Amino acid sequence: MFDCDVLIVGGGPVGLFLAAELGQRGVKVQLFDTKPGTSKHPAANANSARTMEHFRRIGVSDAVRAAGLPRDYAPDIAYFTSIAQHELARLKQPASGISERWAKERAFTWPTAEPPHRCSQLYVEPILLNAAHQQSACSINFCMCRQLHAG
Repeated sequence: MFDCDVLIVGGGPVGLFLAAELGQRGVKVQLFDTKPGTSKHPAANANSARTMEHFRRIGVSDAVRAAGLPRDYAPDIAYFTSIAQHELARLKQPASGISERWAKERAFTWPTAEPPHRCSQLYVEPILLNAAHQQSACSINFCMCRQLHAG
């Protein structure tokens, strides 16, 4: 029924990344998801240094950085009593441009090839979908699982 080496169920960031990664290696992949396309509601919004390294390996880290928060925007995490009320606490984070420069200056001792970056899953998934579509070994099928189950 399926003409592939690997069948992936789920077209979120993990499934799309796996399809792109395997496709680059010439592994024939079919991905299925019941959604009509990539996510429309925000979920994850932070990408760790290790995730950014994976994105770099498949050639999308620059696109993720361009789609995320501006390089000069500090992605602090703040806690408030309500949206416009008293701030309870703030976890200061450096802007990604500062993190990138810091990591490059310490390339010998910085433990990863990529610093972390804040970019919503809303923007990451289309980038990963595009990376998977660029691989001739990948077949991406949204809204197909229900049809397969019914048949």
